[in-house]
Amino acid sequence: MKKVVSLALALVMMLGLCACGGGSAAPEEEDHSDAIRLAVQSEAAVECMFSYANVKNVMASVTNTDDNGDGTYEVNGYITVIDDYGDRYKAKFDATVSVDEDGDADCDSFSMETPTRE
Repeated sequence: MKKVVSLALALVMMLGLCACGGGSAAPEEEDHSDAIRLAVQSEAAVECMFSYANVKNVMASVTNTDDNGDGTYEVNGYITVIDDYGDRYKAKFDATVSVDEDGDADCDSFSMETPTRE
């Protein structure tokens, strides 16, 4: 009787160790879209504030993000500028954003067309 109990206990322990094995699932790829959007938004705000007068609000809409495979992303989209008088201006932009290992994004280059009134 003791042999049966000890064999059953050994079987349960062996199954328990098998269940503790690490999974073979591939690590999930991180999504950096929020960090990229914030980097572009802040760069657009700085660019517009220093380039144009009476800027009240700047909004960036990212339409396309391409991964270059080396930690940098090509980002395209539109900038909407609202001035002190409530007039809206819109322009296309192109940017290059780098993302480090911590997920922090930094805008390396930023260029945009001259905003035109909507």
